[in-house]
Amino acid sequence: MKVGDLVSVERKLCKPVLGLILEIYEMKGITSTMRGHALVQPCDPESRLMWASPLDVEVISESR
Repeated sequence: MKVGDLVSVERKLCKPVLGLILEIYEMKGITSTMRGHALVQPCDPESRLMWASPLDVEVISESR
C-alpha cells in the first residue's frame, strides 16, 4: 500500500468505496493508534476524504 494506489475501502455500513491513496499516516511511537492508516480520496466527486484502516483497504492497482 503506497501513495497513488487505487484501492477499495470496505466500510462498516455502506458499500465499498473506490479511491486513491493521498497520504499514509506514519507516526513514530507506541501510543499512535492511526499508524499505517491511509487518507483516501474517493473517485465519487460527492464523497469526502476518509481515513481508512489498513485492515479495510484492498489494493486494486499499484502505482509505479
